[in-house]
Amino acid sequence: QGERVYGDYQTQVDRAGRMPAGRPLKLLVEVHGHARREVLGGQRVAIQVIEMATSGIDLATLRAIQARYDEATRSLPAALRVPLRIDRLDPSYLYRGHRVRFHFTALAAKRSGSLRPEKAARGLHLELPSALRSTAQGRQVAAQLVALIARGAE
Repeated sequence: QGERVYGDYQTQVDRAGRMPAGRPLKLLVEVHGHARREVLGGQRVAIQVIEMATSGIDLATLRAIQARYDEATRSLPAALRVPLRIDRLDPSYLYRGHRVRFHFTALAAKRSGSLRPEKAARGLHLELPSALRSTAQGRQVAAQLVALIARGAE
């Protein structure tokens, strides 16, 4: 059943991108939500970080995306100012003073799914925390940030 569901999904992605069969999309952006929790300092803590797995994007472009994101989020209210962590730049990162491993690697999508080079020349797989999904203001900010990130990857 999983293969059928994936096949249906990939058909819809190809159709949405208006790409002829066999030609990769120029850019695929997948947006998901996460409710990741980790034990940090003896307490279970919600990780309020965007994790972004990537494919086909060079390090200079990823650094530029990170810099634009950091600049854009400086003026946001503290509750919506969540960090962006990028798989190839941040295999682990500090969160509230604790070292955390990058979690949402999209490895299956990179190996055999929608983020393989033959499906998408460039790909972004974003995992948004609850802070950017639980309120109307958070969702509006999330939409703007995803657009900013996607423009940087074009």
